[in-house]
Amino acid sequence: MNGQTFLESSPELAHTWTALVTQCIFIGANALALVPSLLIIVAVVGHKRMRTVDNLVVLQISVVDAFYATMTLTWFPIKMAMGPSVLTYTACQLEGAVSVLCKVTWLYSATVCAFWRYYTIVHGGGLEKRSVLMLQLSQWGLPLVAALAIAGTGRFDLMPSGAYCYTRYRTDDWVLLTFYYVNIVVIFVPTCLAVYFYYAITAQFHTVVQRVSECTSNNQLMDKESCATNNKVDQLRDNPSLAKYRAVAFRSILYCVIFLLAFLPFGITMITELILDESRSAIVDCIAVSAIMTHKVLSPVVTLLINASIRAQVNMMLGL
Repeated sequence: MNGQTFLESSPELAHTWTALVTQCIFIGANALALVPSLLIIVAVVGHKRMRTVDNLVVLQISVVDAFYATMTLTWFPIKMAMGPSVLTYTACQLEGAVSVLCKVTWLYSATVCAFWRYYTIVHGGGLEKRSVLMLQLSQWGLPLVAALAIAGTGRFDLMPSGAYCYTRYRTDDWVLLTFYYVNIVVIFVPTCLAVYFYYAITAQFHTVVQRVSECTSNNQLMDKESCATNNKVDQLRDNPSLAKYRAVAFRSILYCVIFLLAFLPFGITMITELILDESRSAIVDCIAVSAIMTHKVLSPVVTLLINASIRAQVNMMLGL
């Protein structure tokens, strides 16, 4: 392959109907995701009292969302308007590298966010702000190395839908196959960890709610000293309806479900390619990408649903 002049797949593929539909999905989804992501960033960074450890952990996800949305809303309209002339080998490699960087960093960030909530809610632990910031910066390291390595070896190409550049499945390239196996692990391991963390959080809330119900019920003979010394019970006793805490558990489940529905189709598609030894179809590629783009739209919305302090600050900024 002449690394500076052409793609293995013809750039004309970018003007098929599946490419145009998928590119419109990319642009529309990221346009909807950019505004709430920027609001979250401004709410946290622009107000000192908002820079708590919990908010800084959440902030990383919005930074990734805003970064990818900005790239997409800049590059994809140019690609659609100017056609094959701008879709050079180098452009495709850069687009693919940014996609890998943002995807893996987002997955790591979401998993760290889930772990943080699990660690603080279930185990009552905590971290200093400096430690959180170092952890966030380190999350860009491995994805950046992977993105630059796969771009430098020239493995990014137009995907079957023709809409975007990524690693097209091939059986005769051990580097590409290695990347595929690593990619599957990168998608499924964080997903499984996030499922576990949010399941543990939900179970913890269920246990606390049940405990409070037992301690506040006149029909149950409970150990009053035990109830009185239970910190979580003390914190919740003033809210007999427990609606707030059920809502937190529900939102944790919601976040997990969205996480799964968005990334599993893409991961399953990669596994299917390995098993069947053939590349995905344009339609399947379009559907898998659409699921991830749907998640892009919902990601900042769910962040606002889960984090009450950020939601309140955003509402104040908007005068609501």
